[in-house]
Amino acid sequence: MTSAVVEPRIADAEPFRTFIAAVGSALGLFRDADMDALPAAARAGVAELRSACEVLGAAIPPREVPDDAYRGVVIIEWPAPYGAGPYSAMHGGKAAITDAVTGALLTTVSRAVVTASPQDLMTAELTMLADAGGEPVPDGPPVVEGGTVRTGTFTFLVTEMRVRGR
Repeated sequence: MTSAVVEPRIADAEPFRTFIAAVGSALGLFRDADMDALPAAARAGVAELRSACEVLGAAIPPREVPDDAYRGVVIIEWPAPYGAGPYSAMHGGKAAITDAVTGALLTTVSRAVVTASPQDLMTAELTMLADAGGEPVPDGPPVVEGGTVRTGTFTFLVTEMRVRGR
């Protein structure tokens, strides 16, 4: 009996490279303190992913993420689309954004811009009310200064997105 070496070939390796680069970039976000807080099985899984990325040549750039880089984590629930087929659309005013930790609805958001880059974590830039100190106000009355309502744009990590059923 003879043995053969099989070399897998990917017709278009670019999507695979992009995926591996994104995994490597995301792994760069784990700081030592974050790793220490993970259960042993999760630490082993992250170590295995790091090893696979290195074998495949995906750089894992160490990245320092300031503690205040993200204001929290959110879940975005989109409304069911209106209409049918490829031209159906969703109404932005019917979207619901909740704090993923507390489950509280963020009622002061006036604009949400979601960014999904293959090399980074998914984020939402939320324009919402801000307090006198410039911190986000998730729910409550506006702060008015000089006849102007104080707002700010804050970056949140997106932990989940879903569409409401019809």
